[in-house]
Amino acid sequence: MNTILLILTGGTIGSEKKRNIVNVSKNNYLESFLSKKINYKIVQPINILSENTIPNDWNEIVKCIEENWKNNFSGIIITHGTDTLSFTASALSQYFYNFNKPVVLVSSDKPLKEKNATGKSNLKAAINFIIKIKLPGTYVSYKNPGKNFVSFFLGSRVKQINSYDNNLNSRFSGIFCNFKNNKFFFTKEKNPSILSIKKNANNCKLNKKFRFSNKILIIKPYPGLNYDIYNLDKIKPKAILHTLYHSGTASTRNESKINFSLEKCNSLLGIEMDEKEVVSNEYYLFTLKGADNEGVIYAYTKLFSALHINIIDMETELRNAPITGLPLLFIKSKISIPNNINIKNLSMDL
Repeated sequence: MNTILLILTGGTIGSEKKRNIVNVSKNNYLESFLSKKINYKIVQPINILSENTIPNDWNEIVKCIEENWKNNFSGIIITHGTDTLSFTASALSQYFYNFNKPVVLVSSDKPLKEKNATGKSNLKAAINFIIKIKLPGTYVSYKNPGKNFVSFFLGSRVKQINSYDNNLNSRFSGIFCNFKNNKFFFTKEKNPSILSIKKNANNCKLNKKFRFSNKILIIKPYPGLNYDIYNLDKIKPKAILHTLYHSGTASTRNESKINFSLEKCNSLLGIEMDEKEVVSNEYYLFTLKGADNEGVIYAYTKLFSALHINIIDMETELRNAPITGLPLLFIKSKISIPNNINIKNLSMDL
């Protein structure tokens, strides 16, 4: 008999409504909706509403999976709230990137005890996908409002659920497949082929070295963005992700603008690596993105030379801004900084 590892994390699908307040429940109503023809190993590493999710919760989920997974299991179902469903799906897609079993995230628009809760349909579709289709990868099963079928989305491409209509969509490819009348209908356009998915999923072991970090700062540009608000001296992030406007630009009006990021190499991806995989505590990554002003590279290399900073490797690339067509310079350099150099002062000099 097939066995599915069922991971409960809370969310609306694991909640109940009392006095018009929805909150996570200690009662497991989900078991009453499970098929009796399949074995389940049910564990609950966390029990929270998904708006409270932090990356360390993903570590608790994968740790729980590592402790309970057996290679003869058919797949994994993870119940989850809708607010941060796309974030968790994207994160776990990286963790399970070449895993050879299906992983499906399941949510619900209402607590399962309510009559029209979509969680029951989403759960049924996920179980059928694992048992019948057996396709490796990380997916989200979700019944969009007003539809009479459940759609499956690639976990690595799923977008946040729309605030105004509660629809779930996907970047690049749209719906991966639909589940209707106990049958699956696949969408080939812009989706990876089933053959390519199976070919890339060649690992039966879980990646136990892979962990997520809470210390990632994301900055999004908007009119009036003031970088002085970010006190990086108090809490230093492992990595900073700064998104740009559609033309590949951000404001340079503020004198305290950030023109560069200077972070240790072993923390750039926001993933805590094993000590054996750290290149060296002496190496830093210097990146620069901005207008292609004459003499930029010369100015930085001259400063590095004066401070006896060794350039281990440097890559430069020139791109045109999408709208204006103005040249943008991208520099990525691995550098070794002497111990007597104060990193904060160096940042100001740069």
